[in-house]
Amino acid sequence: MSKCVTHEGVVRAVKDGVLSVEVGRATACQSCSSRSRCTMGNGDTVMVDVPAGSGTFAPGDRVQVSLSSGVGRRAVVIAYVLPLLLLVVAVVSFVSFFRCSEIVSIIAAFAVLALYYLVIYILRHRLNHRMVVVVGQYVSGGSIR
Repeated sequence: MSKCVTHEGVVRAVKDGVLSVEVGRATACQSCSSRSRCTMGNGDTVMVDVPAGSGTFAPGDRVQVSLSSGVGRRAVVIAYVLPLLLLVVAVVSFVSFFRCSEIVSIIAAFAVLALYYLVIYILRHRLNHRMVVVVGQYVSGGSIR
């Protein structure tokens, strides 16, 4: 992976090919300007569910979790940008084109947003296959395999 975000973590559980990894905050997070907005900055550790892939993992294994920056940007667009655009376009459309009152337009916009999240929920398995997280296992010398 060319540009990726990596965090070191410890496998806490393995179930049905999915690893529950406890990821600790890196020392670089202490000086990061985005710390207050980052989920890694809200505590000392975060639990992440990651597909195990072809490796064999056991609870207690030290692993490195990597996510390419392009996948992160795609997740931000799906989770934040598109819903905001849908909300604004829906309100403007209902007020301008359908001549609804503001309250009705806002309720309709939230209904559109709920429909969007329902579609995302239905398509979650397809999205999971496109947003690949790579797990590497540390070997005794501290290197990743």
